[in-house]
Amino acid sequence: MKQDRTAEQMMKDIKDETQRPEHEDYGMHVTVLMSHSATYGAYRMLYGTDLKPVKLLDVFDLLSSDNFKQMAGKPKVVIVVACRNETVEAQLEESSEGQENQDGGQQTENKRKNFNIDDMLILQSCFDGRKSIRDANNGSPFIRELVKTLYKHSSHRDLVSLFDIVQERVKKVTKKLAEKHSHMTQQVPVVTKTLTGLRKVLLFPKYKVGRPDTE
Repeated sequence: MKQDRTAEQMMKDIKDETQRPEHEDYGMHVTVLMSHSATYGAYRMLYGTDLKPVKLLDVFDLLSSDNFKQMAGKPKVVIVVACRNETVEAQLEESSEGQENQDGGQQTENKRKNFNIDDMLILQSCFDGRKSIRDANNGSPFIRELVKTLYKHSSHRDLVSLFDIVQERVKKVTKKLAEKHSHMTQQVPVVTKTLTGLRKVLLFPKYKVGRPDTE
């Protein structure tokens, strides 16, 4: 786990991770990104601690089968916990252009559009234009419901179904919060999947445990 990373460090950390040879022995890889974020034009951005942006498409490119050779043909899960509200869009234009011009690590438009997107499962904490809620006393409803769902159901449900449960739970919990607090809005997580062969991703397929009494 890496904390308090600049934009350049984030990209380097992910690239270094994809080069580790031991990943060849594993059947799945999970990347969790927690940061401030925004949407600019067609691009989803994450901020580093230096307030410079990283395009999520560049992150997905690094994690694609073309660049993450040890995970080619295997599920690559990405969980993004960050706001996507529109109010900061105007601030991104100058820093985004400067980052792309200066940093040779940023991919060209054509290459980014053509990277291999197969076998990816992406869970984002909120819909475009919305905030990812964090309560001062209880933390992130998204993280809380994700952990709760994995703890209760990971031994007998596939990962897409688990993420669907998280989506419904977060919607329900944050709707109640929004009704109590006028500055909050309902949070709706987004699931995107490109898993090939209609495959189901199971976390613990060797183990069978009883189904919990409650959802």
